[in-house]
Amino acid sequence: MIDAWLIAAGATGAVLGASLVSLRRRPQPLALDVAASQSVSTGGAEAEASRLLARIVDSLAAPIAVVDRGFSIRHANAVAHALLGDAAGAVLRHPALRAAAATLSAASVTEIEIPLDVPVQRRLRASLMRLPEPFARDGLLGVVLDDRTQNLALDRMRADFVANASHELRTPLAALIGFIDTLRGPAADDPVAQQRFLEIMSGQAQRMRRLIDNLMSLSRVQLTEHERPRGVADAGLLAERVAAELRPLFATRDQNLSLDIHSGLPQVAADTDQIAQVIGNLLDNASKYSPAGAHVRLSVEAAPSASVSLDEPLWSALPGVVISVADDGPGIAEQHIPRLTERFYRVDESHAGRSGSGLGLAIVKHIIGRHRGKLAIESTPGEGSIFRVWLPAAAADAGRASQKYP
Repeated sequence: MIDAWLIAAGATGAVLGASLVSLRRRPQPLALDVAASQSVSTGGAEAEASRLLARIVDSLAAPIAVVDRGFSIRHANAVAHALLGDAAGAVLRHPALRAAAATLSAASVTEIEIPLDVPVQRRLRASLMRLPEPFARDGLLGVVLDDRTQNLALDRMRADFVANASHELRTPLAALIGFIDTLRGPAADDPVAQQRFLEIMSGQAQRMRRLIDNLMSLSRVQLTEHERPRGVADAGLLAERVAAELRPLFATRDQNLSLDIHSGLPQVAADTDQIAQVIGNLLDNASKYSPAGAHVRLSVEAAPSASVSLDEPLWSALPGVVISVADDGPGIAEQHIPRLTERFYRVDESHAGRSGSGLGLAIVKHIIGRHRGKLAIESTPGEGSIFRVWLPAAAADAGRASQKYP
């Protein structure tokens, strides 16, 4: 990254110097006095130098911004705009960048790390360099940016995957080893015991497969969590598709799944596969922890909505959609609700007879975070639970809705 600025600085210094000399040597009109002539010459040279600097910055592949001594942006190339987006001010006025600039000498380059925690955690590396004349007098700085978020997320993902897999796979692996030893020994000549143990072993192997699939899914979600979704989706159509795919599962568990899709839904800015995964995970959870004969209700409606009353004011103020999954299962005690989205956190499963990986709601949380959405959980023991997801409307629909909901 520093090489990009060294190349830019060298080109800027050489070409700008030649440009200034050329401009100052141009013949001036005789009618102008000496002071006016010098003013026109200098002003024209500086204007051309600024245009030249902009062309050089725009031609570079690295994200580059030029800021003045007040850290206002003088120029930034398209790559920098795409990287920073709405966070440009927060990055280029960050205290760490200001502190580094205060001690930066004319011929040096320094690197700093800039942490950003809103709206999602990101880590940027910034390389700073003072620009040569004629920009030095204005205190212009070149800032080369490098988004380190994905690299750091990869490192964390590898470490988390190894730690989580080794911890969670230990129990089913131990069970498999125990049954294998039994089949080799005491049950070697007992066909009935062999069949029973093989069925248990198959269940443990399936559990391990689901766990690995969920760990991989969580890792992929965390890897892209800092990137805003680029597509748009119809949440109602997604809900219908996922419900159709899961109806056979509800039928095997003797449960009923109903669907209520409201009209007039705005489009949402979304990764369609991930939002489908959110709906699927919430429906699977509702089915998994509800008894036979239970009724699960999936609804999608536009927000703001009079039928959705929640404590979080954002839900009633901003246009979007609310996806709700409600069940009449055993419910969840209040002390468990804040921790439900933690990885591997499980409520007592004895009432359901089915075990989960403890990763489904963690995946939901990270996907919703990437989509700048909200998750609310309401539950009363003995009465059931409601999981609600609010997703913001896509830009075009949000603009139209803001006229309706000032």
